Amino acid sequence: MRLQVVAYPPYRAGLGAGTLDLDVQDDSTLRDVLRQLADRSREFEPLAGAAKDEWLWGQLLVHVRGEMVRLDQRLQDGDCLELLPPIAGGADDVRACTPPSPQPSPRG
Repeated sequence: MRLQVVAYPPYRAGLGAGTLDLDVQDDSTLRDVLRQLADRSREFEPLAGAAKDEWLWGQLLVHVRGEMVRLDQRLQDGDCLELLPPIAGGADDVRACTPPSPQPSPRG
């Protein structure tokens, strides 16, 4: 089956391109794809050997169809995998896209 891999920095440099078409065996998992990427770039070797999803997520987030993918999750022909760096920080109540509340007039 054929997949598309879209790599964002810092993973783009390891692949040598921002987008890569990848042929994999049917019923391949994310781990299988990471192993194939490790054959292209040593940067992916520790990711391919991750023992747990939680460790991987601290290093790399992979989204397919808008959802985070687990290491042993089966992929589908035509899937587009987005390789994203994890983002740290934040708060319990984040509303980055909510417009600010109107402020009361100082005139009273």
